[in-house]
Amino acid sequence: MAFGDPDDPNWPCQQRKVPELSLGAVWTGPDISAHTATWRDDKETRDLVGLLAARRTTLDEAQAAIDAFAERAAGARNEKMISLFAGLYSTLDIERSDVMNGIDRFARKQREMAAELRKRTSAIDKMRDAPDADPMAINAAYDELNFETRVFGDRQRSLTFVCEVPVIIEQRTFRLGKMIADKISTD
Repeated sequence: MAFGDPDDPNWPCQQRKVPELSLGAVWTGPDISAHTATWRDDKETRDLVGLLAARRTTLDEAQAAIDAFAERAAGARNEKMISLFAGLYSTLDIERSDVMNGIDRFARKQREMAAELRKRTSAIDKMRDAPDADPMAINAAYDELNFETRVFGDRQRSLTFVCEVPVIIEQRTFRLGKMIADKISTD
């Protein structure tokens, strides 16, 4: 199986491993650096960031919330919108990094489990080849090995879905960033 990152051969996903969201890939608005440390100071911004970051919030619901937030911001709209995106970007980048770290842990555990399964297979083969082999013990060991192999396979199949989560977060960040940037006046 070919992996998505030649720089990290242990990365289990087809996508290249990119530890952090690229700001330029998800944001076309003004510089957010002045707001990265201050967006939490405003309760309404904090609350909206939490709502928007939640994947259970549909994009239609997010658009309505962004529209209402922009309307309430009135004369401070641009600053509020930039601050909102700074918070959203920060929050989703951390969430994505947590997911990426989880994928790394998952892959490491799968590699360890694969090594253990190989070891157990070898041990069962030795049991079977022994002159005083106990067929009942061999069958029990095979049954246990088959069960563990099925668990390993199920986990491996779930990896496809797990690997999509960082992509989903990145796509969501881009779409929300566009919605927010559209509310910034360029006058």
